[in-house]
Amino acid sequence: MLKIYREKEGEGKKSEKREKGKKRRGARKKTQKKNYKKKKNNENKRNKRKKKKKKKKKKRKKEGVKTRGREKKKSEREEAEDEEEEEEEEEMEDGKRRRATVVMGRSTKEKGEGSGGEWDGTTRNGGSKSVVTVATHRLNPALSRRENDAASQPPERMM
Repeated sequence: MLKIYREKEGEGKKSEKREKGKKRRGARKKTQKKNYKKKKNNENKRNKRKKKKKKKKKKRKKEGVKTRGREKKKSEREEAEDEEEEEEEEEMEDGKRRRATVVMGRSTKEKGEGSGGEWDGTTRNGGSKSVVTVATHRLNPALSRRENDAASQPPERMM
């Protein structure tokens, strides 16, 4: 019954297909528009971030902050490391509690007197790093117990 009615109005199968195609095209157009908007938005955000970064870099350059920590020569760095080792040995001899320093990244700082886990906040690549100082007996109580036992025994047994 419905088919007959359509044929009378002149709307056959071809015209139905045409209508469907129009709808589909409309949907496609909508998604394309949406995707284009997203793309543009992301692009704008990216450019904004770049601009911000550039501005920051310019500001740092103006202030005289070096982006790469190459101020120190190799020999100075080695001397600083030797000093650190000597200080650690002295601390051990004095019987002070040992500290385990967990440092993220590479160290370029010179160690001053009494600076256990302090950090001036700079690294070789210009970032900052965190330093955690913990007494070793807190990390591993069994270890400190062993050390105490070893200290109480005569030196022949230790070897």
